[in-house]
Amino acid sequence: MNVHIVLAYYDKASKSTRPLQVAKNKITHQEFDSTSVNKQIQEIIEGQQQSALHWNLDLIGNHFTNIYRLALESYENISQSTGVKVHDRETQEQYLAIIMRDFHKFRDISLRGSKGASIRETQTNHELEYLSDGMKASFEIENYLGGVYYLTADEVIKDETTEVYIIQESKNSSEGFLPSLSDVKDGLFKLILYANLHYLMLDSNRVEFRARLKLTGKKVKGNLSMPCNEKMLAEFLDVNKGNYSKREAETIFKLNLEASNNDKLEIQISSNA
Repeated sequence: MNVHIVLAYYDKASKSTRPLQVAKNKITHQEFDSTSVNKQIQEIIEGQQQSALHWNLDLIGNHFTNIYRLALESYENISQSTGVKVHDRETQEQYLAIIMRDFHKFRDISLRGSKGASIRETQTNHELEYLSDGMKASFEIENYLGGVYYLTADEVIKDETTEVYIIQESKNSSEGFLPSLSDVKDGLFKLILYANLHYLMLDSNRVEFRARLKLTGKKVKGNLSMPCNEKMLAEFLDVNKGNYSKREAETIFKLNLEASNNDKLEIQISSNA
């Protein structure tokens, strides 16, 4: 997705004084080391001819260990100033040594954790599970450099008529019209990744697929499937007049544009009743 990585760590924090947190020795009001963050951003701006891949490989390969050590020193300083105990420095140094000795081994450690988290997620039931249309699924996604990522989707539904598999992320508003904007963005981010897969295999067989964001709300009347034309959009909004805010209406227009610009992405709005 051509995203540049910036490595950041906290250099300021204070001890939490909230009644339920005091005894737990927690920190709060963390602030990133802005000097380090700004330096990396400036280097990205000045080297705009470089791809994100080139920048990320150089950052991880040549600067990761130095930034990691600066982070450990910073967290020790925060611990001393707040009196809150942080992770053991010796253990962290041992972890860093593994990374320095064999980066591929570090990658495998991370992948095992990612794969384990993905498997656990497929076995977890969430609130309002009754709204589901299909089954949870775990994906093993490989990029063109051989990097592997383990992700989950809320549901995968097989359209028995077309034999197309729908990779679906579902977001719900238990009391309002649309889920929160942050929830919508979270669902879209994963689905745009799924929608741009080169191909999808299921049990060693290549299958056709689409990605769908399902948004449900208590105040929604009727259904809307996007992308759609302006007339259908206007009719849906007219039926639901008084149930949505101006911002939610703007979000729906933007979602229709998003679905129109991504061939394998569709967005559905319906009631959770």
